[in-house]
Amino acid sequence: MKSDCYVATGIPVIRGKNITDGPKFEGEFVYITESKAKELGSSNVFENDLIFPHRGSIGEVGIVPKSGRFVISSSLMKISCDNNKVHPKFLYYFFKSNIGKHELLKNASQVGTPGIARPLYSLKNISLQLPNLIKQNKIAKILTSFDDKIELNRKLNQNLEQITQAIFKSWFVDFEPVKAKEHIRKLGGDSNQIERAAQAVIAGAVNL
Repeated sequence: MKSDCYVATGIPVIRGKNITDGPKFEGEFVYITESKAKELGSSNVFENDLIFPHRGSIGEVGIVPKSGRFVISSSLMKISCDNNKVHPKFLYYFFKSNIGKHELLKNASQVGTPGIARPLYSLKNISLQLPNLIKQNKIAKILTSFDDKIELNRKLNQNLEQITQAIFKSWFVDFEPVKAKEHIRKLGGDSNQIERAAQAVIAGAVNL
C-alpha cells in the first residue's frame, strides 16, 4: 500500500508501529477511502482478528477491538478465529507467551530487515494444544483482567507525572508560592496569612 493512497479521514490502516506490548493499538493511524478498502478485501480486519507483523517488528501481536473495522498494511498478516473452536483472547495470549513467540518466529530471518519467510504458510503450520472453550474463556478472562489493571496503573502513572510536572513548574519555574507570599506581604498580611497563601497555591486552591 503506497502512501499516495492515504487520505485525511476514512478507514484506519494498522501498521507495525501501531502494535504495542498491550492489546490496544497505539500511535498515529493513516487512513484510506472506503473504495480502496474494498479493493483490499483480504486486508480488511474486524473485531477479534489477530494481527502480526511478518516484516520489521516480528514477534508482536495485536487484537482488533470492538470499535470497528480496519485495514492492515502489507507488512502485517492476520488470523480470523473460528469462535466455535478457539477464544480469540486465548489465542492472543498464547502468542504473547514465550511458547507462542517461539512458534511465530521459528521461520524468521534476522538478516537485514527481520522477517518471517512464507508468512501464511508459517501461520498455518503453528502447533498448539487447545483446551476446551470453557477453560479458554476462563484463562482469557483472568489474563484480560491483569491487562486491564496494568492499563489502569499506566494511566494513573501518567496522571501522577502530569501533576508532578505542574507542581515543578509552579514551584521552580513560575515561583507561584513565592509570588503568593509577596502579594500578601504587600497587602500587609501577617506571617500566618503569608504562609497560608503559599500553602493555598501549593494545594491548587489559588492561582496567581
